Amino acid sequence: MFKRILLSTLFISIFLSCLNAKEFENGKVLDIKNAGGYIYLQVKTEKEILWAAVPGTDIKIGDKVKIEVQLRTKEYTSKSLNYTFKNVIFGVIKNKNDSSNYKRITKEQFIKAHKKKDVTYNENGVKTNINELLKNPKKYKTQLVEIEGKVTKISSNIMNTNWIHLQDKKGNDLIIRTSEDRLYVGQEVKTKGIILTDVDYGYNYKYKVILVDAVFKAL
Repeated sequence: MFKRILLSTLFISIFLSCLNAKEFENGKVLDIKNAGGYIYLQVKTEKEILWAAVPGTDIKIGDKVKIEVQLRTKEYTSKSLNYTFKNVIFGVIKNKNDSSNYKRITKEQFIKAHKKKDVTYNENGVKTNINELLKNPKKYKTQLVEIEGKVTKISSNIMNTNWIHLQDKKGNDLIIRTSEDRLYVGQEVKTKGIILTDVDYGYNYKYKVILVDAVFKAL
């Protein structure tokens, strides 16, 4: 139970807080074990072979990875896999999840890529703003809403979707889940999606309000 709590606490801390670690491990992926919301990677570095527990992403065997280390332990037993890992680190894949490495496109490319989404986007939606959503989330629960803001952070390929931080001019921040893969930090957008409240995705990923199934248009 203690190890399960430790792992859950660690991953929510990594995902939401994004602490600036000073230690990194670079290497080639030799093996992969999937454990649901996260995966274990066997990585060969210049000095050793170790296991890395990271949030679920699209890593493949043979990929070269850069891992930001959050915690080290000599061994960790996964009950879901019924396997004890030796020489384990917990962290995040920086070259996959770091928004600074996210695909950058021009405004014109962004608009062109989303023309096919016009039919979905033009469905009726309640126009509102992030500040109002955060103050009165239950008022908009399960509704299709339209808001505007600036993309301030992107975490890609987490739980098979991309997680976007959208911020308004007052500094209010809203988490958005989307399958969109052509956004970049600094992009000012208009978005539509469904508002959900009091969501628990497991592993302590809990949100009072979140926008899901979002589509975007450039401003």
